Amino acid sequence: MRSIVFVFVLVALGCSTPQRDPSQWPIARVEVERAIPSDDPAEETYRTHCIACHGVDGRGAGGETGANFTAPDGPLTKTDDVLLASILDGRQGTIGVMPSHRAILGEERSRAVLAYIRATFGAGIVPVSAEDAGLDATP
Repeated sequence: MRSIVFVFVLVALGCSTPQRDPSQWPIARVEVERAIPSDDPAEETYRTHCIACHGVDGRGAGGETGANFTAPDGPLTKTDDVLLASILDGRQGTIGVMPSHRAILGEERSRAVLAYIRATFGAGIVPVSAEDAGLDATP
């Protein structure tokens, strides 16, 4: 009787173990390092509120889950005022909806995280005003 219960428990445990996506493990070193708390409040804000869509590398899974900050023709070509409006008020984009973060972050933290994003992911990307590009200035 004990052996039947033992076998049943083993089978039940084996069947209840969720299968993992092989691409998830092992965790990349950069992800482990990013999990270590930062002394930079702007980096912590990015990790807490932005990383889920825009990713550890700022690429938004190649633009699938969020805007790709590293793209030379991507969102970091917009002015700080336009990007700040997107962070604070949210926006509908081609990928989906960027929710408003005004109530969560406020303007000061939003400006700080935008500066962090530019410094971390925007090397060599120069913002172009909408007027200079001949575009509509809406975020």
